[in-house]
Amino acid sequence: MRTTPYLQFNGNCNEAIHFYSEVFKSSPQVLTFKEANQGEESYLPPMFDNLVMYGELDVFGEKVVFGDVFPGSEYVVGNNIFFTITHEDVNTLKHVYEKLSENGHVKVQLQKTDWNECFGLVTDKYGITWQILCEQ
Repeated sequence: MRTTPYLQFNGNCNEAIHFYSEVFKSSPQVLTFKEANQGEESYLPPMFDNLVMYGELDVFGEKVVFGDVFPGSEYVVGNNIFFTITHEDVNTLKHVYEKLSENGHVKVQLQKTDWNECFGLVTDKYGITWQILCEQ
């Protein structure tokens, strides 16, 4: 199991990840929503096209993940940092998700998506937000 910091931005993630790539002298990997939907009819409006769906940067040997919030979603500085939990075993992730959900707030039910075997988003009873993903 791996825990990764996830930083969210309000439409300027591409700019931010390139800034941090200069700071940490690392090459960013960036996938926009438009790039993620190539060859398929997008279910998202065009305002998503250039937003970052997933960005990744190596910071001194540790992976940091970046992304833009969905347009219309609340963006609050200080609440834009959370953790991603990845693991190859779905049952392990279900257990983690269920425990984190106890007395917490489920933002996205743990479910299979078009792009991942399982994905969920929950804020635990202490106010920490966790994104749950299957290792791919």
